[in-house]
Amino acid sequence: MNYAQPTRHAQYMARNLLLVVLMLLLATLACSLTRDGEEEEEPTATPNIATLRAATVQSGSGAGNTDQVLPPLVEILDIVPGEQVEVNQPVTLNVSAQHEESVTRITLRVMTRQTTFSADEVTFAGEGIAQAELSWTPDETGSYTLEVIAFHETIASPPTAVNVQVVEEGALPTDGEGEPPEALGPCYVTTVTTLRARTGPGTGFGQIMTLDEGERLEVTGRNADTTGQTWFQVNLPNGRSGWVNSYPDFVQAEGGCSERDVDIVQP
Repeated sequence: MNYAQPTRHAQYMARNLLLVVLMLLLATLACSLTRDGEEEEEPTATPNIATLRAATVQSGSGAGNTDQVLPPLVEILDIVPGEQVEVNQPVTLNVSAQHEESVTRITLRVMTRQTTFSADEVTFAGEGIAQAELSWTPDETGSYTLEVIAFHETIASPPTAVNVQVVEEGALPTDGEGEPPEALGPCYVTTVTTLRARTGPGTGFGQIMTLDEGERLEVTGRNADTTGQTWFQVNLPNGRSGWVNSYPDFVQAEGGCSERDVDIVQP
């Protein structure tokens, strides 16, 4: 019995079809590997004057590059992350800014989950090193991020940020005599988005679990903050202890969450 042999055209079409199938399989595998390697971005530590200057020197963007004008460098001098302030009481930030040519203005911005607005601004005639007092009076309790930005003409510095907790009037001790204020209670945080809990205070530590939005966690400690980036140690829903970033984009704090109230612990 004779069987018809496949034509050259049929063989050519079969080879092309096989190549298309292989290319689709490789593309699907590449997309899967990309998704598995993704990592959520978390805000980096706010640099201070010393760290920004060191980074500039190491990168070589300072000496030998006369065309590039560097932004000013900013440092908040007197408020620590998580500090508590009372509602309807002025909050004053002492700020230092410097630039190799001049600082022309310094601006204070206030950020909440819902909005960002400018609270105060100081202008200068063009000093190379400028110091200013920036003021803002909160009218509601809650967690706020204060950002300071310095300008050399139109060139803005990276924001230098600090978180503050605004509490009810009379909740904090005063210098005068009288009854001691009512205790604020333990510190809790509630996640405002999905968030990864880690084995230590930083994105370089391993992931324990992913927290859902709305998880309320008891805070048991904080890191020894030296870079402007504060992490809280918390009790996780699975019974383990872990660490979460304290940035307001991730968690909302309540209770006694200042550095005076939460002990520093080692990871």
